[in-house]
Amino acid sequence: MVTRTQLAYTAGLVDGEGSILLNRHHRERFRAPGLTVPNCSKELLYFLRDNFGGAISSKKKRKKHHSPSFQWSISFDRAIRVMEQILPYIQHLQKRRRIIHILTRYKSVTRRNGRYTEAQRKTKQRFEAAFFKL
Repeated sequence: MVTRTQLAYTAGLVDGEGSILLNRHHRERFRAPGLTVPNCSKELLYFLRDNFGGAISSKKKRKKHHSPSFQWSISFDRAIRVMEQILPYIQHLQKRRRIIHILTRYKSVTRRNGRYTEAQRKTKQRFEAAFFKL
């Protein structure tokens, strides 16, 4: 069970360094919700993975003198659950708007079987376009 303090801490990480995303996954035609937090501290990212799930990956060093860097990421329904939990603590206005957009609209425009009529496909595209305008 994650405490309110841990949720506030997680929201601070997302506010400061994280990203609220709609990621394109290789098998999916449309984008899916995601959260990422990059950091040089694996321990910090272990905290996120251990409490919320997701995965930690290594990031490529851009220059020789850079420290090794890692990224925690989580997608789909698991990302939505994290967003629901941290929303009350998010301070960054754009990130707050993006989370609210996903929480209020994503499920209603997403078909579970992945099959869309032309009208449903256009609705989904409008949802994605509106997200990226936030």
